[in-house]
Amino acid sequence: MTHIDTEFNRGRDCAQAVGVIVLAIAMVLGGCATRPIVLSAPAGPAPNLPTAPVAVPAATPTAAVARKARYIPTEFAKLPGWAEDDLSGLSKALKRQCRNTQTPGGSSGPFGPLGPFGPLGLQVTCRLVATMPQEPAELRAWLEERFMPWAIESVAVTEGNEAATGQAAASGAATSGTTATSPSFEGLITGYYEPLLRGSRERSDRFVIPIRGRPDDLLVLDLGSVYPETKNLRLRGRLVTSAKGPPRVVPYGDRSEIENQPPIRPLAWVDDPVDAFFLEIQGSGRVRLEDGSVLRVGYSDQNGLPYYPIGRELIRRGALQAGSATAPAIRDWLRTHPDEARSVMATNPSFVFFRELPPPGEADEGPPGALGVALTPTRSAAIDPKALPLGTILYVSTAHPGREGALERVVVAQDTGGAIRGPVRADFFWGFDAVGGQSAADLAGRMRSPGRLWLLWPRGETPPLTP
Repeated sequence: MTHIDTEFNRGRDCAQAVGVIVLAIAMVLGGCATRPIVLSAPAGPAPNLPTAPVAVPAATPTAAVARKARYIPTEFAKLPGWAEDDLSGLSKALKRQCRNTQTPGGSSGPFGPLGPFGPLGLQVTCRLVATMPQEPAELRAWLEERFMPWAIESVAVTEGNEAATGQAAASGAATSGTTATSPSFEGLITGYYEPLLRGSRERSDRFVIPIRGRPDDLLVLDLGSVYPETKNLRLRGRLVTSAKGPPRVVPYGDRSEIENQPPIRPLAWVDDPVDAFFLEIQGSGRVRLEDGSVLRVGYSDQNGLPYYPIGRELIRRGALQAGSATAPAIRDWLRTHPDEARSVMATNPSFVFFRELPPPGEADEGPPGALGVALTPTRSAAIDPKALPLGTILYVSTAHPGREGALERVVVAQDTGGAIRGPVRADFFWGFDAVGGQSAADLAGRMRSPGRLWLLWPRGETPPLTP
């Protein structure tokens, strides 16, 4: 969501094409889909510690190896800073995601195409949330009794065109057709937030940059019911007709083409093209209108073209150094080089379309994430759903962006993003308002540090081999 190659494009999380059929379709449409959700059956039970509140053998669990990650069982006492996390806001984050979870024969929940019971991680977590206490001391004991921490280690990926995991993904190195670096417990932790823009419902001399709604001609192809191997692949394109042949589905226009077309249904008009660009990176935001009212907008769809971080482009041009290409530095450069800014932003062909969101029901209620539930500041995080189970509880340890020392907290994997790749990779949601006297924008913009992740999985069970 920020930084040189962690700029979060909420609308792109390209899936690996599977088989000849999918490869052919991908070549036609040239892009992948948003937020692929992988459903899988629970893994079989594994031996566990004798302190678990379920009947399990006394033997210590062994490591579990998934396609992109290896999980190493450990103890809460070994988590750095575990006792210092006050756990404030965690129960709210868990309640928000489990409040409307579908159950057999139950009413419809918020998950739409995720299926009747949501992702596996969501099922596993929400199965236990009904017994969750509210007081921090009791909540800590509940977590320690019901869950086991598993250290997450990235594993090498050797498949062509597979995004590298671990440090390769963290460095932003080109990954197409390459192999990931050596397995590592350390990855990249970044931050994102809900920005505030200035705008108007109507176009004027001041407000000339549109916040575009989803266009009617944007097609989404879902072939999962016909070709099960493509169930997690959503392809974008548009239909074109020709007198010389049948209609064809072709890739949707890139950023430059879209921006050169008049908007069909703009939600609002804003005064700063840089702010509008970064709104796409964050995936949601608020627009303060001229009458003082506030319009909330969130991700609706994306044009399906690959996301390219403009920080990398500025480094390539020699405009910024790799070590200093943070989100604030990129913003400053774009604003001080208006004649070049548009061409730099155009190097990212991905484009996000928005929808209007209702006002927040609670003061700390963030925009909806990939699960369709409101994010909770400092307790929600975005992950790669192809590498980790969406909806599960994680523990993160990284450097604090606003002060000396560490940031070590329990978070819930409730969101996804195009720049979030690999198992040891997370984007920390800071929210909209100030946090600890510092603005969410400043904290998110400066957050880019190595870090570690642990998966909290129910005791007596082994983490899933697929997310």
